[in-house]
Amino acid sequence: MNLLGGRSFLPDNLTLEKRSKVMASIRGKDTKPELLLWDLLDHRRFRRYPRIHGNPDIGNKSMKIAIFVDGCFWHGCPNCYKPPTTRPEYWSMKLERNIAHDNKVSMELKDDGYTVLRFWEHEVITDPSGCLRKIVEVLQ
Repeated sequence: MNLLGGRSFLPDNLTLEKRSKVMASIRGKDTKPELLLWDLLDHRRFRRYPRIHGNPDIGNKSMKIAIFVDGCFWHGCPNCYKPPTTRPEYWSMKLERNIAHDNKVSMELKDDGYTVLRFWEHEVITDPSGCLRKIVEVLQ
């Protein structure tokens, strides 16, 4: 709590505590797009959150495949991302770090012989069978 009774200087006038609760409620795992894609896959061949470098959402170590479902906001989808109007400098740097991390992890996995598939959350929601087709094509 700050000297102004816990109020932040953010234009939306949320208290720091409320902002913290809002941000904490955003799911990092088990999002609807992840669960939708997971339901389409053969669970005997894939694992959710496999112990693979980079923490893919779905994968298989022996087949060397890592699948990520990237949130449109958090990873900067070129079709969906709309920059927040509050604290634009912070969010711009956050997005740049997320994208740099995604690229680094993808390159490291590829260097280790993995096939890396990345789907935007809107792709999984609007065309889950198309995403499944891409996975099947890679496996053949």
